[in-house]
Formats: sequence, C-alpha cells, structure tokens
Amino acid sequence: MTIQKLLTLDDIKSAYNAVNASFPNFENEVDIDAYLNKLYKFAGVYAVFDNGKAVAFCAVYMNDADTKKAYITLIGVSPDYKGNGVGTRLFRYIENEAAKAGMTSLHLEVKRNNRNAIEFYKKQSMTVEDENNTSFYMKKEL
Repeated sequence: MTIQKLLTLDDIKSAYNAVNASFPNFENEVDIDAYLNKLYKFAGVYAVFDNGKAVAFCAVYMNDADTKKAYITLIGVSPDYKGNGVGTRLFRYIENEAAKAGMTSLHLEVKRNNRNAIEFYKKQSMTVEDENNTSFYMKKEL
C-alpha cells in the first residue's frame, strides 16, 4: 500500500468516490462537487492506494501560519479495509505532513454519535478540547 498526495481535482474526485461509503449521509449535508473543489483549492488531500485502488482518504488544512493549527476536515477508510491499520497509517502520515508544514497541533470535529471514529481518534492520542450538543472538537499536539 502507498500513500499519495492528490494533485488534481479529478484524482480527488476519483479517490473520494472510491471511499465515499465510509462517509454515510455526508452527501446529504454538503454539495459534494463544491466541497471537493474547495479541498482541491485550499487543502492537502491524501489517499491510501492498494493495487491502484483508493482505500482511504483524508483532507487536511495546513495553511494557518498564524495559529499553526492543522484541521482534518474529512478522513475515512473503505469498509473492507477497516480494522487493519490503514486508518492509523494514514493518520500518522498526516501528522508528519502537518509537522513538516510547521503546524504545532492537529484538530478535528467529530459527531457525538460517531462512536467508532471517536474511539479511533482517542487511539491516535487526540483529546476532547471542546464540545456542544452534536459534536466533539478534538486536538493533538504535534
């Protein structure tokens, strides 16, 4: 398996579409084409490939030079690949990329009802820094 930064909008769309089953109901919440376009313009987008097929996807903003905070906006692993370390490998890669970009912390929002994701983030040493009725806001120092 390899991890690659996706450099074209077509590559981002293709990788997202290969992994989108790991984002249930996401397409009901956002305009996917507009969202992927925004990621292409402003975020770093990475995918894990197994034999040429995208099996995990992550978009992260690493462009806040003032606060040095990186934000994971979307991360997911294809259902067939969950539980075998792909997500952890991708998360570690993103941590490294954020640190190389001069970021000092990594942040994300996760819905309270997404128990599997919350447990995954806790295993990555992320902690809850804030919360509201629907979400936890998690953080990890780099």
